[in-house]
Amino acid sequence: MKQETYPDEAGMIASRLRDLKKLGGRAEYAFKPGTELPGRPPIFYLPRELVTTAEFAHVVHRLLEEWQGDCGNPSPLVEGDNNVVVFPVRGDSLQLAAAIKEAAQRLDPDSPEVVVGPHHVLTPAPQPRIGPGDDPVPASQGSRMSAGPSIETDIPVAVVDTGLWQKPPPQLNAVLNSPSDEEAVDVNPIDGMVDFYGTGHGGFIAGVLEHNAPGTKVIAHNAFGPHGLTEKTVIEQVDAALANSKVIVINLSLGSYEKDDGGCHRVQLVALRAAMRRWRDEHPGALIVAAAGNDSKPYPFFPAGFAGEAEFADLVVSVGALSQPRKEVGIHSAAAGFSNHGSWVTAWAPGERVVSEYPDEMKFGYVDAAGNKTPSAPFSDGLAAWSGTSFAAPFVAAEIIREMQRGETPRATWKRIRGASPFVVFWPGW
Repeated sequence: MKQETYPDEAGMIASRLRDLKKLGGRAEYAFKPGTELPGRPPIFYLPRELVTTAEFAHVVHRLLEEWQGDCGNPSPLVEGDNNVVVFPVRGDSLQLAAAIKEAAQRLDPDSPEVVVGPHHVLTPAPQPRIGPGDDPVPASQGSRMSAGPSIETDIPVAVVDTGLWQKPPPQLNAVLNSPSDEEAVDVNPIDGMVDFYGTGHGGFIAGVLEHNAPGTKVIAHNAFGPHGLTEKTVIEQVDAALANSKVIVINLSLGSYEKDDGGCHRVQLVALRAAMRRWRDEHPGALIVAAAGNDSKPYPFFPAGFAGEAEFADLVVSVGALSQPRKEVGIHSAAAGFSNHGSWVTAWAPGERVVSEYPDEMKFGYVDAAGNKTPSAPFSDGLAAWSGTSFAAPFVAAEIIREMQRGETPRATWKRIRGASPFVVFWPGW
């Protein structure tokens, strides 16, 4: 199949970044200490919100009040649980986060480091054309790998992502958690072309799960809020999924990086880290399967990166993408060139040119540097081919559900599978 190409890559990137900025984000480029990484996808931070842990909220409030005036303001807003406090702020939240940590040490040099950071906006793991470099393209049934054997299970898998589009392909059996979880991420739907690169992402992932473990019930949650996929909206939807006592497998094909500011100040995903500890303790059997990201880099993309940290190693499976199999071998034997990698990636599964459900008659619209819009080919068979660690993750979620023994939790199943090898490679065995 010939892949659609875009004649002006710079224009395409600019178009995608404009789409995300419309959702309220601000672009920041992450880097390792002392090293610029010019080709990596942007991270977006909310420009007017700052998050911290409840332990240090009084310090942050005191400093913000001192710097911003308005005696008694800003008022802390507790988000989700008592572990995380979100402050509305004026000015640059990234600079404020670094300044607060520095000032807090001057107030009490012997105190532990204040944990504070901007409110991150996460991205679906297929990034703009700086990552794997492809959008979904039309595909046919003949290009799809064989379906896995049917299984009988009452354990649903929650896909916390973009939700499901209004008219899904008829062969997709996934259900919405609620009517509000219907997908609505197209920036300008009136023009008949999809502008946002994440459109269809959640439904495509649901299709991968259903295809590899027929019989599995998939529940779609839409974590897109007014600013996109933020830590806050993702945490809220994971909480909503875990409120269903049967849901103990969560697919998160999204994330962000923790930025090292000048090699000194680490700007953590404070809210997500606090939530991870809560999920680990309150849901001892639950398992999060997360995409490793598509930047060809060795450093962690979160939440998948939590798999490399001892306190979360049993809770999170971090999934990298395998390339298409070589014809003479017949199996997926190599990592895809776009996949992130490193010891924190604990499982590998097919992720290149994966075929799954996608709405008919949709088109992508690309805007070049001159402002001209070019449509992609339409999708006419209810299927698309798409690459990314996003689509390797649901493959692993499906296989873990398949491998569960009677009475066993997904977390225990993953621990048993990983006990055979620190790096687990999955590929179709049917």
